[in-house]
Amino acid sequence: MDLPAVIEQARLYAREQAAQSLNFTNELRDAVGNQVFHTAGAFHYWETSIADLVARTGGLPDHVIINRSPFRGKGASFHAVQRGHNWAVPCKIWNLQELSDEFAREGYHMIDQWPVLEKSYQLPLLPDFDSPYRGVYFARPQAT
Repeated sequence: MDLPAVIEQARLYAREQAAQSLNFTNELRDAVGNQVFHTAGAFHYWETSIADLVARTGGLPDHVIINRSPFRGKGASFHAVQRGHNWAVPCKIWNLQELSDEFAREGYHMIDQWPVLEKSYQLPLLPDFDSPYRGVYFARPQAT
């Protein structure tokens, strides 16, 4: 799932590589029937609950991979604004345990997590809220 222009480029690349099993969409409900839900660099823009994500997708696949999003090890999840040179967008910085607990309520468990060393979310005047980027892999027990 991505912006329409990115999706079109991904579809073109998949066709060139004869990768017929890859699907790209800009609709959450298109997650139904797929084996993996993968998000890279965008999960922190999902501001509501995991239960809401499951409902809006019509049911997540057995495997969920979240990569390149900021997570906190200590302290509660919080909402913030992520900004660049000429843009600003709301985001949610999840506490990793809170995220894991929400996925557990939906029948998933955390399989693995890894650091994304090149990125970090920082609030210059509030260093206790600094949150390194990570990747996380959740799966339903029968899928592993």
